[in-house]
Amino acid sequence: MLLLNVIFTIILLQTCSYVSSRECSNCQLITSCQPLLFLINYKRDDETANRIIQAHCGYDEAKKEHMVCCSDFKSIKSESRIGAVQDKTSLLPESCGDIDGYRIVGGNVAGLYEFPWMALISYNDTTGIDFKCSGSIINSRYILTAAHCIQDTIIGVRVGEHDISTSEDCYQNMCETHIQDIPIDKITTHPKWNFQKRINDIALIRVAEEINLTPANVQPICLPLNPNLQNEDLIGKNAVVSGWGLIETSEASTVLLKVTVPIVVCVNKTRTQICAGERFRDSCRGDSGGPLMLEDEYGDTMRFVQFGIVSYGTRFKCGSSTPGTYTDVRKYVDWILETIEP
Repeated sequence: MLLLNVIFTIILLQTCSYVSSRECSNCQLITSCQPLLFLINYKRDDETANRIIQAHCGYDEAKKEHMVCCSDFKSIKSESRIGAVQDKTSLLPESCGDIDGYRIVGGNVAGLYEFPWMALISYNDTTGIDFKCSGSIINSRYILTAAHCIQDTIIGVRVGEHDISTSEDCYQNMCETHIQDIPIDKITTHPKWNFQKRINDIALIRVAEEINLTPANVQPICLPLNPNLQNEDLIGKNAVVSGWGLIETSEASTVLLKVTVPIVVCVNKTRTQICAGERFRDSCRGDSGGPLMLEDEYGDTMRFVQFGIVSYGTRFKCGSSTPGTYTDVRKYVDWILETIEP
């Protein structure tokens, strides 16, 4: 389904008979040019229309889509927010959310390479180091998590983990040892985070050194940057949550687990929250801060995109008939881009 701002662009190009195609080194599909998508999402005016016409560089017959010189939009310096948002998109990797790893179909144990963006947040505890929350890798310096996970003293993050109880993770004749424990540089919670109301439950952790994204078990997840993802109706779709949270026995799992949850209509929640889950299918304590993700079209391929962050669930029992509540990442894309640094 075509997003609204792409429709705007296509109609513009198709109704202007004088549009010509120029040559450039980075001629891309409209849907693959993130700076353009951001621009027309926030600034749909004559100036933007003229820029699109001037950037036209061809038409992809196979995909029935116009193409533009994407570099024409990467240098746009508009007032405040547009410039800030555009400039920061380059800090997020184009390669993300890979779904080609070794996957388990059915069951609740994640594969070694199924969710390589998962991060564990480590805390000082009376008995030593403890992992109480999760997060997701969004680039080599940042972990996205929930603000309520920042209440205690964080000492670092661990990436590349699968089974906390072993130093080497093995499954189906495959073994992995690329675990990285990285100290914290800075933590930023959303300025309007409210613990009592559990709203704006989102935070960014900047690690003190770059995460090595070379191993197959350490990769970033995609964020819903494009307006088509931000405007997508998720109700009725199935999402995936992964984490090391409590299981049916009320014990924390040492192995990374996954669960598929249906996204449902929220009752008495804000527009910045997503509700998902049903009886016996839910996230639980210890999954906090982890991603709610869907396989979706990202650019010209299918990727895992993070739409939510595990925030909180029922007060009584995980997996009850009351769905869990997730922070809607789509509503905070601007804040993420404005916050991250090189």
